[in-house]
Amino acid sequence: MSDEDQIPDGVDLVIRAVGPATEGGRLPLSEVARLAGGLQASLERIALSISGGATKPGRRPREIVDAVRLDFIGFRPGSAILDVARTGQLSFTEDLLSLSLDALQSGIESLVREPNMLPQHFTPQVVNGLRDLTGGIGQAMLLE
Repeated sequence: MSDEDQIPDGVDLVIRAVGPATEGGRLPLSEVARLAGGLQASLERIALSISGGATKPGRRPREIVDAVRLDFIGFRPGSAILDVARTGQLSFTEDLLSLSLDALQSGIESLVREPNMLPQHFTPQVVNGLRDLTGGIGQAMLLE
């Protein structure tokens, strides 16, 4: 495993953005905001499914949002690599972030293998959000 593939201590997720917008290890601020917002919304939707909540229009429950809230904590060279960690607010749902990140990873891997079958906790809103976030889900994954 290369240094680029290792997740540093205190980091919950590494986002590796690839494509023309990342030339020279740079990423436009507007893209960072788009990635962060799309990822956060997808994690909230997955967490809501894991916790048994109903998917409906409008705001998600505060305890779900707080449980999976992430902070940008670093940018590393190489394509464009962003380190993300939990905000630090732990609650009765403290494992919800880990469960949601695991569901996100396994769900994306499942979609790559079987694109016509929705993985567990992947509502149409999650899939559409990830498609918009990544410009399509394929072999060159946005998330590690």
